[in-house]
Amino acid sequence: MCLKSRSNSSTLKYDPQEFEIVSSLLQLSTKYRVERLREDLLRGLSRVWPTTLQGWEFRESDATNGSGAYKPRSHYPHPMYVLSFSDSNTISYTQQSLIINLARQTDALELLPSAFYDLSRCSASEIATGYLPSKSTNRSDGHHLTDADLLCVLRGREQASRFLSTFIVAELESREPSPNCVYRSDPEAFRKRVCQAVFEATTFEVLRDVNGVVLHRSSDPLFALMDADMMQARTGAEGGRLNVLQRACEPCRMDLSASVDAEREAMWRKLPSWFGLDVPGWP
Repeated sequence: MCLKSRSNSSTLKYDPQEFEIVSSLLQLSTKYRVERLREDLLRGLSRVWPTTLQGWEFRESDATNGSGAYKPRSHYPHPMYVLSFSDSNTISYTQQSLIINLARQTDALELLPSAFYDLSRCSASEIATGYLPSKSTNRSDGHHLTDADLLCVLRGREQASRFLSTFIVAELESREPSPNCVYRSDPEAFRKRVCQAVFEATTFEVLRDVNGVVLHRSSDPLFALMDADMMQARTGAEGGRLNVLQRACEPCRMDLSASVDAEREAMWRKLPSWFGLDVPGWP
């Protein structure tokens, strides 16, 4: 991120190479109560760890290239990225901190839920082992969560997994056709079950990806929920996993889409409680 100031306004533009500078500025602006600068910095950081589901969707879209490959670390820092700080007004020192610690040190608690969720998408072993910078091969250079934060991340990860499991059982696996289903009154029993069969096929595809078989985005319930909906919109040429015959009718598809939207919003609201966080004003 870099800061551009103009007479009465300033904006932030994300630049991974300058992340440490922004972090240092946030520390100093908080310490010396430079509110306007602090607000601008937090606004920029919220693009990386947003407070709204819409912001999260923009972040994820930005980290997905034209061929559909998801490359978050080429766009955004790892949530266990280590930051260096120095205070020129006192004796020089260097302090290393996780973004999670930075948010707490600067009372920027609104950054924590999405940072915790971002980290929870890693495997449990990766979370516990810690983060090793890409240019290092020495495990002693790795960075770790505190024991308390590690437990919070793992508990939140489990809660998110349970939420997805409940959605699969309640909204996909046993989903009934819409009251307006175009096949509801069809005299042929096979055609009468078309939309139910589609939901069953969608369930199978979601479960395959939860295990990392297809898109390799396991442990990402927010994405899995969205993908269940998007399967009904994508064609094979667009990377769809269901063929043209495995499409629900429009009323059934719209009902599923509404359910997915509601569940994703509900999940986003629950993030702070899942990770044991108290974030006033969380959406």
